[in-house]
Amino acid sequence: MRFAVGHASLVDALAGELSGSLRLGCRATRITWSRGSVRVVVSGATGHDFELAARAAIVALPLGVLRSPEEALCHVHFDPHLDAAHTDALAKLAMGDVVKVVLRFREAFWSEHGGENVAFFHSVRGPFPTFWTSAPIDSPVITAWAGGRLAQALSGIDERRLSALAVDSLADVVGQRRRHAHELFETSFFHDWRLDPFARGAYSHGLVGGATADRPAARPIEGTLFFAGEHLAGASSAGTVEGAIESGERAAREVLASHSSASSRRKAA
Repeated sequence: MRFAVGHASLVDALAGELSGSLRLGCRATRITWSRGSVRVVVSGATGHDFELAARAAIVALPLGVLRSPEEALCHVHFDPHLDAAHTDALAKLAMGDVVKVVLRFREAFWSEHGGENVAFFHSVRGPFPTFWTSAPIDSPVITAWAGGRLAQALSGIDERRLSALAVDSLADVVGQRRRHAHELFETSFFHDWRLDPFARGAYSHGLVGGATADRPAARPIEGTLFFAGEHLAGASSAGTVEGAIESGERAAREVLASHSSASSRRKAA
């Protein structure tokens, strides 16, 4: 199932539960830490740096950012560096390439070929092999999807050309004339996650030997650095919104348990 009004509604709902301040348009550049102390240097929206301090931090950076080279815009420097167990585990995970274009038409002409409640169309040919509709909502909106090598071939192409290729692929998949499909086409919505400097990919997957790499990569470090993200959600949930949320809730529980335990030790002493 998908959100009829977009994923922003989910983000807004989660943000509404926060008791502290929420800072947007900011970029973390350095995390300096020792047991029980974290300082994060942040570049603000105005270009001025400031520092946030806490007893612990949950690092929920995308895998593509965590693995970015030092010269990358998004790179976050850890001082001291993450330990070998974490870096070795992260090296066994990678970000996958996906190109997704949401197309809107004057009418849902594909329902003539798959029925009103059809959810997916698949093809072994064309630049976009997969499409999904807005079912069970009846709307003239459909999403074109390509991954892997097909996505790599499409990445960097301007949105107008991508939309034309997606419309052609859809017409071919449902047996519609391309010209007619283009006549019904209204607009498209697109974001290139591969070229997004703060994502550097769409969603994660394991490399050879990385089937369980999320486990050591998710382990807290000295009760101070905790980790969350879809790449840490396990093989069954990696790459999903629910996996990202579950990993965040898991990290939050770890923080609470760690500080509850530390408080108990201080009282006992």
